[in-house]
Amino acid sequence: MLTLRFCILFILGSAVAGSIAQPIPAERLQRLRQLPVLCYHNIRQDAVTANQLYISTLQLKRQLQTLRDSGFQSVLPDQVHAFYYEGTPLPSKAFLITFDDAHLQHATLAAPLLERYGFRGVFFIMSVTLNKKGFLNEQQIKELHQRGHTIGAHTWDHPNLAKSSSVNWNLQLTKPKQQLERITGKPVTSFAYPYGAWNRASLQELNRRGIHTAFQLTNAMDSAHPLLTLRRLMIHGNWSGPVLLTRLQSVFQ
Repeated sequence: MLTLRFCILFILGSAVAGSIAQPIPAERLQRLRQLPVLCYHNIRQDAVTANQLYISTLQLKRQLQTLRDSGFQSVLPDQVHAFYYEGTPLPSKAFLITFDDAHLQHATLAAPLLERYGFRGVFFIMSVTLNKKGFLNEQQIKELHQRGHTIGAHTWDHPNLAKSSSVNWNLQLTKPKQQLERITGKPVTSFAYPYGAWNRASLQELNRRGIHTAFQLTNAMDSAHPLLTLRRLMIHGNWSGPVLLTRLQSVFQ
């Protein structure tokens, strides 16, 4: 009887021990800190006054070609999530390329350029603009998803989540997320903070709503929630390819 009881307790103890999450290796967290994430906004066919919000297709092409020729390979948020929690390998020169605010040119100009160089991107949708002139419509979002790009949420109307004392999370995340999931037919698990601004309350709300990866700008990552505070660099529209590489090396280290 004693032997049988010991065996039962041993089996139960082993099952409980096996269910306890193992610590994430420190090198995975360090890799997240070093993972370059590019952030773009407005893409224009003709020459523009280049800055952090505007880039011409010619300059974007030059930057993408430099990345491709330098051996960079684009990855998507689900791959980053699998790397962090499961150790699924990433390419040695992995990077993410993201686009904010659902501008029409993301589908007509940016996505074809990405695909020409073998890249896939993440398109964060500010849903108040959906189907409006100059912005993406539902069919374009669906097609981006079908072509292998990731569709993420970017709130309803771009509030600063860190400054507001009473964010309506149902309006700013739950409904936009559901709307995008209806369009793509797939769970939306990625999010970009407007202005890159976040706080502890934001992390809790995103976690409750099934967001697995969230992107800020270049502030320090939260060590307890690194996947919800992934860093991004806003790319200047006049950077040459070599300048872009230098900036990535200096920021993501």
